[in-house]
Amino acid sequence: MAFIKKYTNIISYIALIALILSLIPLMVMGFYTHPVGDDYYYAREAIFALRQSGNFLSVIPAAIKGTVDQYMIWQGTYSAMFLMHLPPQLFGEIFYKIYPSVILLFLTGSIFYMLHPVIVRKDKNMVHSWIAVSSLLSLVCISEVPSCGETFYWYNGSMYYTGFLALSLIFFGLLFRFLTNKKIITAVFLCLLALFIAGGNYASLLPTILLTATILFITILKKDKKAIIALALILFFLLLGLTVSILAPGNSIRGESTIGTTPIKAIAKSVIQGGKFIFHWNGIFTFVSLMLLTPVFVLIADETKGKIKHPLILSVIAFLIFSSSETATFYAQNNSGPARLFDICFYMMIITVFFVYFVIVLTIFKAIGKGKSRTGIFIAVTEAVLIILFVALIPLRPIMETYIIPNQANAAVSLLSGEADYYAEQNDIRMFKVKNAPWEDVEFEAFDVPERLDHFLYVGDLSADTNDFNNDAFAYFYGLRSVKVNYKEP
Repeated sequence: MAFIKKYTNIISYIALIALILSLIPLMVMGFYTHPVGDDYYYAREAIFALRQSGNFLSVIPAAIKGTVDQYMIWQGTYSAMFLMHLPPQLFGEIFYKIYPSVILLFLTGSIFYMLHPVIVRKDKNMVHSWIAVSSLLSLVCISEVPSCGETFYWYNGSMYYTGFLALSLIFFGLLFRFLTNKKIITAVFLCLLALFIAGGNYASLLPTILLTATILFITILKKDKKAIIALALILFFLLLGLTVSILAPGNSIRGESTIGTTPIKAIAKSVIQGGKFIFHWNGIFTFVSLMLLTPVFVLIADETKGKIKHPLILSVIAFLIFSSSETATFYAQNNSGPARLFDICFYMMIITVFFVYFVIVLTIFKAIGKGKSRTGIFIAVTEAVLIILFVALIPLRPIMETYIIPNQANAAVSLLSGEADYYAEQNDIRMFKVKNAPWEDVEFEAFDVPERLDHFLYVGDLSADTNDFNNDAFAYFYGLRSVKVNYKEP
């Protein structure tokens, strides 16, 4: 194992440096984005309070009032609604441009936080393994996520989905720590965090509930009374929050505009959709990362005591938990949901694939036993299988889905080519008009969006209708009478 340990040390440094460097262009791109759509709509209560009092603290009760109102007329996701009513531009435009850096660091940080107690545990010799796995997992997530715009650069959609998924990862990182230290204060904090997470989106909440229930079941089998009581309470708060969210009167009002399906059909469709995601979204970066991590996983397996008794069942459970991310959307709307929901499905899919692959490596490695020659042959065969599997998938999938330009490269090219500047300048022109036309009717030209930035920075625009609710919210935020966008005829 000496060579594998040395390899793990080297790959951990390389992967961490690659991750840090890849974050830079994505974070810089944040300074070229701007608020849009619901960022203004949900800011109305807070901006009114701020104008009335001139005190930033007044936005808190205003956000609570807005959350209660939305609970009654629109949806019950109370925690998310509270945060929606406090968009960054309330405190200055610069904070909106800093936000993408915050969410990028929050997502990657949550992955590192969750995996530390799983890989390192109490063995400091496993720190390099933890860094290698966390870095490459984070790298794949941010490199291939389908819609950068909605997952990083649009506050409302990003916070609601990516933000709450990251909170769930933090939740499990804390839960794994509790299972090790059994501290009461940790359990109390987990209960509070569970209640907050339960007020977010259902796509990450359902997998969180199911995984917590699975861990509770395993704990019951182990007859760990202290952990059983704590986990039961944590699960109770998750379900309590879900109940509060579901019972919102606004859900019924909103549901009148959609046509859902039965629970059984929703579950079946989400499982099928989960299979499609795994087939279509695992590209070259996933396979290369798994190849690089195979020796690392072997090292972790070697340091892991005991075996996994039912690896196939565990893998199926992991897949079903991941697939449940789509169940609520199919049930309520009978479709797979918006791009921002796809983004967190992508993150969960990558995490699931990495986990299942580790289960496979650990199971086979434990079965063949230790030995220098056996370990070398096992790694070589595993790498060959990954290559063959990837090559076999090429003719079965569209080329653009198999070979994708990483998001970091798109960001770097956009910055160097001037596309990002060109896009941002158009918004600067709008803001100049806004600041020089108080209480007037203002018209904007539609954004001329470079193709590379469509769905990357650009996620939508105002309407040509001055009465549109987003147009009205934009006008109110900046003290205008009305606003509209002139779109060119196709």
